[in-house]
Amino acid sequence: MNEIETGRFLAMAIVLDPKMPQPDDQGFMRRLWTRQLADVPFDAADRALQAYYKSERYAQNRETISPADVVLWWNARRRPTDQERTGTDARRELPRPSFDAQRIRDGVDRVLAALAEAKAVRNGEDPLDAADMAEGETAYRRMVLARPCPHCKAGVAKPCVRPGTDIPLTKEPYHDSRKKLATAGAA
Repeated sequence: MNEIETGRFLAMAIVLDPKMPQPDDQGFMRRLWTRQLADVPFDAADRALQAYYKSERYAQNRETISPADVVLWWNARRRPTDQERTGTDARRELPRPSFDAQRIRDGVDRVLAALAEAKAVRNGEDPLDAADMAEGETAYRRMVLARPCPHCKAGVAKPCVRPGTDIPLTKEPYHDSRKKLATAGAA
């Protein structure tokens, strides 16, 4: 969080907890909390605040929330880092999720279809027609990526790149020769 977000957070905490210290004129308390919560997004801090004041812990001891309470809440819910996943971080060892290529492809297809559908609807297409067009675009993408590119030598399922580099194309996602190869194989 930045200082403005921290100020908003502290204002909410003061409303919820009358024992919460009032901010000083020099902004010392806000700067201190900002340093402690720099890695915590504002939305997460807001949820941590709400959870803390609804918790059994607060009901029993009535202690004012501290930056450590917010950080502990955030660390328990955030996505683990690679170090944590691989076990090189002794703080928290988590299992690495299993790799499922088909599930990843299906997810990418769903996202691309949703984006194509949203684009078609924005352009004034009927929502049902837009869904069909999005499904067609996804199938076409899958068909083109099922072939290696003869121009840039990108492998199956790999994006076309600028010749001599590993930089993916930006204007058109595939080289014409790859598209022709894919559509010739489909005919």
